[in-house]
Formats: sequence, C-alpha cells, structure tokens
Amino acid sequence: MPIAALIGAGVLNRITKEQSEWATEINEGKSLLEILEGLQMEGRDAAAPLRLTVLDSYVDRGVWALGKVESGTLKRNTTVCVSPTATQAKVSSILIDEDSVRSAKPGENVCVKLAGLADESDCRKGYVLTEERIGCKVSNIFLLHMRSYGLTKNISFL
Repeated sequence: MPIAALIGAGVLNRITKEQSEWATEINEGKSLLEILEGLQMEGRDAAAPLRLTVLDSYVDRGVWALGKVESGTLKRNTTVCVSPTATQAKVSSILIDEDSVRSAKPGENVCVKLAGLADESDCRKGYVLTEERIGCKVSNIFLLHMRSYGLTKNISFL
C-alpha cells in the first residue's frame, strides 16, 4: 500500500492522481485509514487457546496482572505461561470489577493474582498469558518490503 507519511498522503486521505497516478490503482486508491476501518474482526472464541494481554502489573501480597482476555477462558487454579519469558505461574485469584470470580470469558477486563512469580518484572505491560501447554510464538524479526521515492538530502534514512 503506497503512503507518503512525511506529507500524509495515503495515510488519512487518498493519494490523488496529481500526486501519483500508479498509486491510485493499488487497493482501489483507498487510504491506510480506510483500509484499516474496513477490516473485519473475527469474534472472540471462548473455546480457543487462552490469550490474555497484560496492560499493567503490580505487587500487593503477590504479583497482580491487569489485562483483557482476548480469547479462551481464564480459570482459577490453572497454570499459565507468561510469554515471552515462558515463565510458569498459577492463577490463584481472578477479579472482575473488584468481585472475585472462578473464570473469565473473552472480552472481559480482569485483575489476576499470579503465584510463582518473584515480582512485577516477571509480568510486564505487553506480555501475554497463555495456556501452559501451548505458549505464545515469539519473534524478534519481521520482513518489510519498502520503497522510498524523492527523499531530500537533509533526511537520513536507516
């Protein structure tokens, strides 16, 4: 998808034929925002593998993780894997709106007490809690195909 983020072309507004004729032929000339808004999101599946994204963590007589259950079902007294460190922890308590519950379904914001972790650095913002036997694939590289056109002399690139 062609964009020129320096001038904002193709990001919020469509690229015009005056800016680039070939770019208007790709993706029906839609802007990045139009394409993102048109994506269809699949529903959350309670039967899928557990994925809980950690938004924050703190220590209060144990390590607590705040996050959202994206898929699967989080249950009390189960062992989870904290990705990307692959540390094992036991879910000793689940709170939803400060009420203790036995389980949490997809879409629910939860506060989870994790036994077996030393401190909140073992479960940081951006980490993911997954089922013990499955874990979460981790990557430290990605492939990007990029072309740049018309850079001025005073802009450094890579």
